[in-house]
Amino acid sequence: MSKPILGVDVSKLDLSIALLVDKKYYQTKIDNNQQGFKMFVRWLEKHDVTKVAACMEATGSYGKSFADFLYNNGHEVSVVNPSCINAFAKNVNSG
Repeated sequence: MSKPILGVDVSKLDLSIALLVDKKYYQTKIDNNQQGFKMFVRWLEKHDVTKVAACMEATGSYGKSFADFLYNNGHEVSVVNPSCINAFAKNVNSG
């Protein structure tokens, strides 16, 4: 079983989350605050997931709290430049 992969689209008020586990895809949206982070943990537990490799866009301060939360709870976290994500998506979709 490979490590579950988490993608996070960050905004000021909420986080749109996509989870890939063993070729199964799940998604949710949570509030971008501590209460939302607690809901996220329960959502992972519902899918029998304890640790993820997370990738999220660098959006200034909006994603910092969630990135810190993930890291402090033992998850792998990559914060990437949104233009890199867009360039990758264009490249994948052009072929």
